[in-house]
Amino acid sequence: MWCLRRPRKLIFIALLGALVWTLYGYLLSKNRDGSNVKQQAGEEDTVLSQYDEMLPVDALSKNADELKLQNDRNAIEEKLKLEAAVEREEKANQMKHDRMKHDLEDFKVMDHLPDTPNNNIIAYQDSKPDRQKPADTMDIRRRQHRRRTGVSLIKDNPPSGEERPGKLNDGLLKYGHNESVSQSLSLRRVLPDVRDTLCRKIRYQENLPDVSVIIVFYNEAWTTLLRTIHSIVDRSPPQLIREIILIDDFSDHENLQLPLRDYLALLPKVVLKRTTGRVGVIAGRQIGASMAVGSVLVFLDAHCECTIGWLEPLLDRIRQDETHVVTPVMDIIDDQTFEYRSFDTKSINIGGFDWNLQFIWIGVPERIQKLRTSEIDFVRSPTMPGGMFAISRNYFNKLGGYDTGMDMWGGENLEMSFKIWMCGGSLETVPCSHVGHLFRRGVSYKLGEGDSRKNFYRLAEVWLDEFKELYYQKINKVVEISEDIVNRKNLRKQLNCESFGWYLKNVYPELFIPSEAIASGEIRNKQEAFADGVRFPGCLDGSTGSGATGIRVWPCHNQGGNQLWMLSKSGEIRRDEGCMDYSGDKVVVLPCHGQQGNQAWEYLVNGLIKHSNSKLCMGLSSDGGSLAMSKCLGKNDQIWYWKRLQTEGLSDSENKQPVQELALDNY
Repeated sequence: MWCLRRPRKLIFIALLGALVWTLYGYLLSKNRDGSNVKQQAGEEDTVLSQYDEMLPVDALSKNADELKLQNDRNAIEEKLKLEAAVEREEKANQMKHDRMKHDLEDFKVMDHLPDTPNNNIIAYQDSKPDRQKPADTMDIRRRQHRRRTGVSLIKDNPPSGEERPGKLNDGLLKYGHNESVSQSLSLRRVLPDVRDTLCRKIRYQENLPDVSVIIVFYNEAWTTLLRTIHSIVDRSPPQLIREIILIDDFSDHENLQLPLRDYLALLPKVVLKRTTGRVGVIAGRQIGASMAVGSVLVFLDAHCECTIGWLEPLLDRIRQDETHVVTPVMDIIDDQTFEYRSFDTKSINIGGFDWNLQFIWIGVPERIQKLRTSEIDFVRSPTMPGGMFAISRNYFNKLGGYDTGMDMWGGENLEMSFKIWMCGGSLETVPCSHVGHLFRRGVSYKLGEGDSRKNFYRLAEVWLDEFKELYYQKINKVVEISEDIVNRKNLRKQLNCESFGWYLKNVYPELFIPSEAIASGEIRNKQEAFADGVRFPGCLDGSTGSGATGIRVWPCHNQGGNQLWMLSKSGEIRRDEGCMDYSGDKVVVLPCHGQQGNQAWEYLVNGLIKHSNSKLCMGLSSDGGSLAMSKCLGKNDQIWYWKRLQTEGLSDSENKQPVQELALDNY
C-alpha cells in the first residue's frame, strides 16, 4: 500500500539502484581488464585479484563503504605500478651495462679484422660511393669511439681543430694533397688485390719474424695518417705485428693532440711517442728503432696504404738472410683523386741516383733481369727512396742505424743504400709486396737554418771516396766540412766495407761517370747563329727535366746549366740521366735508356755530330736561328766545338783530313 501511495519515491529508488548496479558493473569490468593487463606484466596482478575476492557483496549497497573501497583499490594499484616501473628501469639499466661491457671486451680482443667489403665502407675507386652497412664488429668500434671522443671511427670527419678545406688550394697548401677528397673516403677503404697471380699462390712458412712498424709524422692530415695505420692493422697477419710505433715530431695541430691519443687508444698494438721538440725524420726513425722490440723493423711514411699480402713476402726474404734489406713495390696514390695506381711485374722500376746525389727511378737493366728466375723474383736495386723498407733489427743496429748527425731529412736514403751494399748486405725490391704512397706537392718537413746540403756533404765525405769531387763539381762548390764525421768513418772501417769504386763497378755500373766522358762542357757552333736581327755565338741548350724537351740554339753563356753536355763512351750526349734523342722529327732530351738506337751519336774529328741511325748531322737551320738535322755536308753550320775534348776517344770516320778536303760521300 505504501508503494502505491508513494509511486514517485519508488521510481526514484529503482532508478538509484539501477544506477548503483551499473556503476558497480563498470568498475568491476574495468578492474578485471586492468588485472588481465597486469597479469602480463608481473606479480601486481595477483595481488589485485586476491583483493577483489575479499570484497563483501553487501558493501555495494552502502555508498560510503564503496567510496572507501575504491580509494583503497586505487592506492594499491598506483603503488604496484610505481614498484613495477622502478624494477623494469633497473633491469634495463643492468642489461645496457652488461651489453656495453661485452662490447668493450669484444673490441679489446679484436686484433685483426678481415679485409672484406662488409668491413670496409668505400671502394677505392669511388669519389662519392654509396654507403654500405658496416659489419657488427665495426659498428661496435664506431659506437665505442663516438661515445669516448665524439668522432666517428668509420667516417672521415676530422675532429675539432682540423677544418675541412673549402677550396682545393687550401688542402694543397696545408697538406700537399686534395684533403677534401681524402675526407670523403673511408679510413678503411677497400683496395684491390694488385698482386700477380703467381704471388697469390705462394704459401709462406709460419715461422716468419715479427715486426715493429715505425712511422714518423709531423702535422700530418688526420685522414692520411689514420688510413695508413688502419691499412697496416687490417691487412697484416696479427701474429706478425709486434707493435706499431708512431713518433709525433712535435706536431702543433689540435686534432693530433688529445683526439689522436684517444683514437689510438682503441687500436691494437699502437704506441704513440711524442718528441719535446722538432727532430726530423732521421732522428725520429732512430728514436723509434731504439724503442722497437720486433725482430724486423719496417719503416713507413705517414701517408701510405698497405695492400693485401704486403708483409709476408718482405719477411720471407729477411728470414732467408738477415742481410737482405727489402722494399715493396711503391705504387702511386694520386694526390688529387686518391686513385690507387699499381705497377705490374713488367713495369717495376728500381732506384738509382745522379751526381747531385738525388734519388731517381731507373728501369731494370738487362744484366739484373738475367739474374731473375721468374717475373715475381726479387729485383736488386742500387738505391731506395727510403719511404718504405724492411730490415732486420739486428742488422740495422750492426750498420749503426741512421746517421743522426744529419739534419731533419734528405740524403739518409742514399746513405743507408750505400752502407747496405758496401758493408755486406743487399737491397732488393720484392714484386709480390705492394704499398701505395701518396706523393705530396710540397713537404711538411722544413730544413733547419744553415746550408741545406749539410746532409749531402756528410754523405759524400763518408761514403764516396774520391768520387766526392764529382759531386762538388756538380754543385760548383768546394766544401770543408766542419761536422764531426770521425765516428761514421770509423764505423765504416770496423764493418770492413767496400770502396765506392767497388759499388759503381758491381752494383751500379749503368751510372754515367762524368770524369770518364770523352767530351764535356758547352757545344758551340762554328758559325754564328742569327735571331731577331742579332747574330750571336750559338750553343746547344736544353733542359733534362721530366718529359720530352726540345734542343734549341741559344746564346752561349759559359755558365753550364742547360748548356752543359757530356759525350759518353757509348755515344750518348747527355746530362745526368737525360740523353739527346732523335726519331726523325726534332732533337729532344729523353731519359737515357742505354740501348743505343735513337740516342747513339758520333762526334767526328772534323767537328760533325752525326746521328748513328739516321746518318744525318746536326746543324743550324737555313735562317740560322734553330737546330736542324740534315745531310752531312761539312759546312760551317754543321761544325761544333766542345769546351773540353779528349781526341783519342773520337770517331775517325773514314779519314782524319780537314773538313774542306773530305769527300761528301764519306758522310
